[in-house]
Amino acid sequence: MPTASAGAGVACQYIPGSAAVGKLKTEFLKGGKGAPLLYLHGLSRPLGWDTDNIGLALHRSVYAPVLPGWKAGRLPPEITSVQDYAQLMLAFMDTEKIERADVVGHSVGGWITLHMALLAPQRIERLVLVDSMGLDVAESPATEISKLDEAALYNAAFATKGVLVVAGDFGVVPLDLCGGALFKHILNGQRNLTALTGGKCGEVSLMSALKDIAADTLIVWGESDQLTPLDHAHIFTSQIRRSRIAVIEGAGHFPQKEKPQTFLRVVCNFLAGRDEPVEGTR
Repeated sequence: MPTASAGAGVACQYIPGSAAVGKLKTEFLKGGKGAPLLYLHGLSRPLGWDTDNIGLALHRSVYAPVLPGWKAGRLPPEITSVQDYAQLMLAFMDTEKIERADVVGHSVGGWITLHMALLAPQRIERLVLVDSMGLDVAESPATEISKLDEAALYNAAFATKGVLVVAGDFGVVPLDLCGGALFKHILNGQRNLTALTGGKCGEVSLMSALKDIAADTLIVWGESDQLTPLDHAHIFTSQIRRSRIAVIEGAGHFPQKEKPQTFLRVVCNFLAGRDEPVEGTR
């Protein structure tokens, strides 16, 4: 359903919130105007209201929760599986009175999103999987993230090495991918995922369930992602009935950081129901 643009001024504004779900507290940021969109982070928790949040908030009311445990650096005892996080996020939607939403999930957030779509398909309007974890198949096994040292994790996650130059409000802004806050949070996410799954970035049983996902689905992938291999994007596309794929050139596991404008054009076109070619994708 088309949604009027909120305007850049509104999209840049956000408010912090906190929702109590059972014994757990879920912190989140909310901004924008329009139909609700749940944006689930990956290995790195949100570092603020970033370019991807603002771009999505031009057309949606964006809810960006921090998965409990990702800020503290240790999992709460109530969370023992990816499915637990999926149930928690559905309960978060209840708490915030979100009956149905578009859901964008990156990395481990994509894995959680897949389980949400299987547990409660009636709650999902459209689904966007961004370099999603979750698959573990014989021909393309899931990465065992616990076995990656810092250098290997960095090389697997990013196509860009060193300093990434991104567009800012007043010109370009250098982003230190290795020494900055983003990679520190990725390392924290690595520890959390290891505690959650033993380090495996997928599950064998998910493959057979993909055919049951009913939502219109966009698969977005960085072509140079070595953490979740590009083969997984094509498997998702072949198994999820109403899906299409966009591979972003020059990006790794974090296309929303390495190629933010391309990422937003692809995702926003899909959410608006437009099927237009986007430069820098295939």
